[in-house]
Amino acid sequence: MMDLHGPWQALGIMIGLYTFFLGWSRFTAQHLGSGRAFKFKRHVFFGQAACLMLIAGAMGGLILARIAWRGWLITGLHGYLGVGLAFILALVFTTGKMMTKKLKKRKALPLLHGSLGFLAMLGCLAQAVSGWQVSQDFLAGF
Repeated sequence: MMDLHGPWQALGIMIGLYTFFLGWSRFTAQHLGSGRAFKFKRHVFFGQAACLMLIAGAMGGLILARIAWRGWLITGLHGYLGVGLAFILALVFTTGKMMTKKLKKRKALPLLHGSLGFLAMLGCLAQAVSGWQVSQDFLAGF
């Protein structure tokens, strides 16, 4: 079971990166004058999937660590960063839902949503590095 956490999160990160680049085309069209089309429905679908996958993976990682090693956040930075990212991803999900529920022109909420998404993607990449280290330190004899 422990060996599923990493691949699950890696898939979530890849979907999240794809979603981020879909959103980036919207940002460049709105703020930098690029003429790219924004694939709205695709961005919403994959964005929701990525957020939910990564939040579920973070919670799963906490539970698996508790079961396997009898401690919460025993993986140190990796665990703490995972909890923080779950919170940020919940905000990304919520701001995205707010925008899709009532479609209208906005300025602040999309910038907040995109900034949080960018922060989440940076955190996810840091998680991938720290997760690799956790797998080397903790799972070598598992």
